[in-house]
Amino acid sequence: MAQLQPHTSQTAPRINATRPENLNSSSKRISKAQLLQQYAQLLPLAPAKQSYLQSLLSALRLAPGLAPPEIEAVWDDLTQSVWVQDEASMMRLWKQGFFGKGFLSRSEPSWKRRVQNRRAELEGREKRLTSEEITALRRIERKGTKLAKKLERDQERFLAASAAASSIGSAPGTPSTPSSPLPANDADELDSRLEKIAEEQEEAAASPSAADKGKAKAEDRDADEDVEKEEPPEKWQLGAEHSQLQPEEAFFLVFAIGCLALTGPSDTSPTASKRLSILETLRLFLLTSCPSLPPSLTLAPESDPRLNRLDSPFFLSYAAYHHYRSMGWVVRSGVKFCVDWVLYGQGGPVGGHAEFAVVIVPTYVNPADSASNPFRSTSTFAVDQDPDARDEEHRRGEGERKSSWKWFHTINRVCSGVKKTLVLLHVVIPPFSSLPSEPNWVANNPAQALAKLDMREVVVRRFLAGRMRD
Repeated sequence: MAQLQPHTSQTAPRINATRPENLNSSSKRISKAQLLQQYAQLLPLAPAKQSYLQSLLSALRLAPGLAPPEIEAVWDDLTQSVWVQDEASMMRLWKQGFFGKGFLSRSEPSWKRRVQNRRAELEGREKRLTSEEITALRRIERKGTKLAKKLERDQERFLAASAAASSIGSAPGTPSTPSSPLPANDADELDSRLEKIAEEQEEAAASPSAADKGKAKAEDRDADEDVEKEEPPEKWQLGAEHSQLQPEEAFFLVFAIGCLALTGPSDTSPTASKRLSILETLRLFLLTSCPSLPPSLTLAPESDPRLNRLDSPFFLSYAAYHHYRSMGWVVRSGVKFCVDWVLYGQGGPVGGHAEFAVVIVPTYVNPADSASNPFRSTSTFAVDQDPDARDEEHRRGEGERKSSWKWFHTINRVCSGVKKTLVLLHVVIPPFSSLPSEPNWVANNPAQALAKLDMREVVVRRFLAGRMRD
């Protein structure tokens, strides 16, 4: 009798977001072909394999293109972000890679559904709750549970105090008095507080649940004719939200994936706009990330440091973003936690909280390159020692403050408070003398410039002597 062989399927190993050893530095960068293959399910950029008939029709130009349409986006100079206004494109970016953020939402673009839920609540129809509404209901329930437990503890304390006072008053040898064991004022105050606690518990128990609030409001409006009816949201509110992409996210979709068509300002006219190429997009982001430089620095069109240095603020930030995205992590902004980026597993923000918080630390091979850094966000050179230059805020180096122990302990304490592991990403910058002398080399050769950088991670944890001894 033939034995059944177990079916073995070769599947790609999943990344465990809770193990710091998976943050190993990758000296071998993933090629663009491998990156496209990895994101094939997130953003279907390459069409399926054509049949013989389809290839024949395509050769004869009798069949339309099978590639999905590109996502249209617009650069907004006021908010320094990229806007995606088409609803289908917004949901495609979110569901197939967790890119972008709803302008009127916490993360997922859910404003339209929330407006529809408000209209459904007023009309008495069934609602489809969004993740934000479900979170709000859970917080209300959690708050009610905490309040009920607090009232129970207070009642137990008062009852214990009353029992102790009565036992002391009835003990042998104590003079009997016609009055109560407690003074009259204290007894009245105790009784009033107990009655108040009992009333609060009855109100909390009798309060309607969050699911019945809509029905209760509808019944109250029908019963009371004098109450003014709430007007439903207007139809224009359904399309009031757009999705915002950070410059790093937008450039990743333009440069690494190739699915975003960005429209930005034209060089010929400030009011005109045109579709930007990859190099024009990079140039725009490099210039807008650092709009001001020290006045003493003379800028020439062919030697702008923002376009010619590897330690440009946007270029370092994008290098870190591209590094972790190419390794399968979902990278989101970490400004809420005083860090540069936060890393989610493959489930993204929907699958749970971020496990790691990343801080970018530029590390120069040549110390002279650090001293010549004109950017405040990454410079390690400060002029606080000079009294005349102490008020020149644009010349002070934030990188030096980021290297202090005070700053380090502050960030570590914040990350520990939100249960995240702090990761110091040391971006090793080679000597600038080893780079080509071509003007604006970084802006004109982004792939070669990224290959010059090396990433080294250091995982930091708080040491608690009382807990970690055993």
